[in-house]
Amino acid sequence: MRKVYEVKTEDLTLEIYNDEHAKTPREWDNLGTMVCGHKRYDLGDAQATGKEGSWQGEIEHQVEEPEKAVILPLYLYDHSQLAMDTKSFVGRAHHAEWDSGEIGFIYATYEDIKEWFMTDEITEDTLELTRKMLKGEVKTYNNYLQGKVYGFELFKKEACEHCGHTEKELIDSCFGFYGNEFESNGLMEHAGDMISMEQAQKLFNNLDFA
Repeated sequence: MRKVYEVKTEDLTLEIYNDEHAKTPREWDNLGTMVCGHKRYDLGDAQATGKEGSWQGEIEHQVEEPEKAVILPLYLYDHSQLAMDTKSFVGRAHHAEWDSGEIGFIYATYEDIKEWFMTDEITEDTLELTRKMLKGEVKTYNNYLQGKVYGFELFKKEACEHCGHTEKELIDSCFGFYGNEFESNGLMEHAGDMISMEQAQKLFNNLDFA
């Protein structure tokens, strides 16, 4: 494990590590289906055939009724590490004109959406929420591709009742938090389960998020 952050208060120590054994979030129960095509990387959920001539042709081949689906493009940036987004990297990443391009799409059919939200009606609000969720799935997958998956170990100082020597005692640990926004990805909340949220907030206020 590679420790990336350590912060201490008077009696607590929080150590945050890269989760080197993180599983791809595409194994989760996702709303969307990712279709990708790349010569060197096996990405997403399904592979593009590469025989349809265009991504629009691929969409029509992969999605039974494209007009009854929410479909977002997928772009890959391949420069020292991989990054994925639903927006082009051109103009916002170094050498993106040469090192990035469209590599697929993510979609959810109306039937997928109805089942996910347990509804028989597709409204504009439902479609907008679906777009937001698909973008969230891509963001999580991007964190996985970039190795931005973390875990923590939380220690508390304990003094020996016989000699008075102080040692660190592990009181909690957990891994599998995607993204380095620790206050929103669940890591801080989970760390706060064994201590007060006030103590957890104090620890995270001292973290260097640079």
